[in-house]
Amino acid sequence: MPSVEPVAPAVGGGEPSAGPVDEYGEGDIAIVGMAGRYPKAANVAEFWENLKAGRDCVTEVPESRWPRDTFEGERTPSGRKMSAWGGFIDDVDRFDAEFFGIPADEAALLDPQERMFLTVCWEAIEDAGYTPAGLTASGGDGPRRAVGVFAGVMHKDYVLVQHEAARPDGRTGRGPAPLSLNAASIANRVSHFCDFSGPSMAVDTVCASSLSAVHLAVESLRRGECRAALAGGVNLSLHPGKYRTYGALELLASEAPSRSFGAGGDGYVSAEGVGAVLLKPLASALADGDAVYAVIKGSAVNHSGRTPGIRVPSVAAQTALIEDCLNRAGVDPGSLGCLEAHGTGTEIGDLIEIQALRRAFEKYTDAKRFCSLGSVKSAIGHAEAAAGISGLTKAVLQLHHRTLTPLVRLERTNPYLGLDDSPFRLQTELEEWSAAGPGTPRRAGVSAFGATGANAHIVLEEAPPVVGATAREMREGRLAPVLVPLSATDDERLRAYAAKLARFLETEEGAAADLAALAHTLRTGRVALAERAVILAYGLDELRSALDDIARGADAGAGNVWRGRRAEELRDARLLDEDDLRAELVGRWSAQGKWDKIAELWLGGYTVDWSALHDMTSPRRLHLPSYPFAGQRHWVTPRRGEGHAAERTPAATTEAMSGAPVTGVPVSSSEVLADGVPARSARVAGPVVPVPAGPARSAVPDGVPAGAAPVGVPEDGGVHWRFVPEDEELPTPSMDTARPGHTPEEKARGFLRQLVAARLGRPVREVGAHTGLIAMGLTSLGAVGLTRDLVATVDPGFLPSTLFEHGTVAELAAHLAVRRRAELSRWWPWEPGNSHAPSGPSGRKTRSRRSWWCSSACRPAPCTWTTPSRSSTQEETRSEARAQRPHRGLPGGQDQQQ
Repeated sequence: MPSVEPVAPAVGGGEPSAGPVDEYGEGDIAIVGMAGRYPKAANVAEFWENLKAGRDCVTEVPESRWPRDTFEGERTPSGRKMSAWGGFIDDVDRFDAEFFGIPADEAALLDPQERMFLTVCWEAIEDAGYTPAGLTASGGDGPRRAVGVFAGVMHKDYVLVQHEAARPDGRTGRGPAPLSLNAASIANRVSHFCDFSGPSMAVDTVCASSLSAVHLAVESLRRGECRAALAGGVNLSLHPGKYRTYGALELLASEAPSRSFGAGGDGYVSAEGVGAVLLKPLASALADGDAVYAVIKGSAVNHSGRTPGIRVPSVAAQTALIEDCLNRAGVDPGSLGCLEAHGTGTEIGDLIEIQALRRAFEKYTDAKRFCSLGSVKSAIGHAEAAAGISGLTKAVLQLHHRTLTPLVRLERTNPYLGLDDSPFRLQTELEEWSAAGPGTPRRAGVSAFGATGANAHIVLEEAPPVVGATAREMREGRLAPVLVPLSATDDERLRAYAAKLARFLETEEGAAADLAALAHTLRTGRVALAERAVILAYGLDELRSALDDIARGADAGAGNVWRGRRAEELRDARLLDEDDLRAELVGRWSAQGKWDKIAELWLGGYTVDWSALHDMTSPRRLHLPSYPFAGQRHWVTPRRGEGHAAERTPAATTEAMSGAPVTGVPVSSSEVLADGVPARSARVAGPVVPVPAGPARSAVPDGVPAGAAPVGVPEDGGVHWRFVPEDEELPTPSMDTARPGHTPEEKARGFLRQLVAARLGRPVREVGAHTGLIAMGLTSLGAVGLTRDLVATVDPGFLPSTLFEHGTVAELAAHLAVRRRAELSRWWPWEPGNSHAPSGPSGRKTRSRRSWWCSSACRPAPCTWTTPSRSSTQEETRSEARAQRPHRGLPGGQDQQQ
């Protein structure tokens, strides 16, 4: 997974501010980042285009979820048909497990809601122009800043999918696959991956869940529990059991559904959605040069108390909630130009909501039809746990773009609403949002009401104007070059990223971007990954052209583009490991126009203090496209002969998995389909899939004593290591065919990489010296096995806990080089083809039981003592290796682009 380090100070505000929360208002909270996925919208930009166009995003249930005839002949208690309508997100089975350092077989076990919320939270952080480490950086020697995570969630459909897939006989629930029962990990996974130490919780107030989560985040920020917070929600419909249950409760619309505030609605239309916002105190956001979407002036939650039924809403409770929120915000309801209503589309529910709104507003103003009334549910349906965040996202976008979007398909208005003599008017057309008066900011309210009485409301205000000279104004009159860095996990993702940025620059927003601010955002607001490119540009046109070249895979070297892959080991680290020295070099090279030197430094894996550049880089951040995640399929699959609900998965049926085994354990195929880049070859987690036989290779390399084959197949041209026990003589220097002069730390790195590779069942070349062992997929069982390896060779007192204190090969090697320098001298390099076999005390070639051979492993098998026959020890370690599924983690040593 990406390692993230504290951000280097940037000119004029690179570090999160420690300023007081209330400097700009009574606890005003800025929305600085936003991301989401909604029906027919893979991101917030597409969501906005759909809203502007009034696009209908509700469809019949896709066959990929469950067959259309699933409810054939079934009726609700009142005799209505079961619902066949909803808003659905594409590719809910796809996830970039490699990027997030999650083994493929584990990814198949995770609730897709957990995976999608993690992905969207990462996108929201990047959209704000930050990395996780940038959010937590203290700006000095103080403690790390706390970041909170609040996730609204109410359904766990994937448990039903897993349960059916694991049933071997169609009747019992026994099976080997663990069930994704707990919702807490949906929030906690984000905190764990990003290393956030603030409050982290899942919130379930049913349909008010995600807006309640935002309220809790706002209150946490105001109390000082955290300095930034992610808040949002997620909702997926993965199993027909939910539709059957809500149909039995008469909650879902039956025929072609009506829409918000429409006539004849007999139920709501279920929808999927996942969204998140990144929040900071407004004072801090402005001081840090953040791009603010909108400001949360106030938020409130309550419950309806006792009503005629637990699912019956209360006019009085909703009225009290809205009044409380307006009072907390210190806002006159007459200043609100837009109200994003809950608007479920049921005649009674919509009527009760309008009555509550009228009571809350008419108590303070006699003005009529001044407030636009809308609901995102008319476009996408009711996203349940994600309803609040979808409505909030719509309201924020309308404030940000100063545009009001229309309700969808409002053919006949609910006759009970009586809006003509009210403060509200239905928004039926796309129109510019005019301010209420000179100097009066645009404001909006957002409501979410839970079916069991939980209510939430938020008051928003447009972002304050940016004050001070912009980078464009400071640079006016002269043309100066700017270095723009870009990185990804591999060449394919880098090309996809370049294409994504190039498309952004073709939009109206992208064409108006400041080049220096864009470069600053990519330098300090993205984690630096292994595959890298640096572009030298004098303007946006030149940058776009270079991005197009990278996207096409054109060779670098055109004079303004440098390409490279971060070196696994920084050979000159001892020379350049001082931050002050690197900053001085960067400043000198910048003044001399030696841009290639700076580019090569970063391409090689060094952290660059970008603030040392003499390009007057703007301290402000921009909302830029986020990382283009790969779309690998991870899904639990059923045994053959199971029922229809288990057999169909959201992307393909079991039979479409290209020969993957159908078992009762999770299987994940890895077809990559993202951003138009050709798919990579698939990888399948779970049982081993047979592959075509290739040319035979000897399992016993040249130079290995007969009968003492090392475990695994050596890599051609690689250096392999053998531990020489104390009762054997060390080989003579002439037998060392590897690179001479290995230091103890270099020896430790070499044999540790091979030990880890053998434990993981992966080639040595895939074991990065700076990649976390756990991130690469080393399980607790593998950690115990690796401990045994080290105890039997260089460190008899080695403890498993040391693997967590020194979590990478490089850190562990440095530890052993200090602790066990003498023992490291007995590790000896050996290369395939070396005719000098290890010799025993008498000079004879030996097969000592204590000899320890290690080489790269091309199959899941550990290093073990070499013996003529398989011992019980070997059986034990081999079974350990089989229990570990190979996992490709991110290349190690990622630093922040700083």
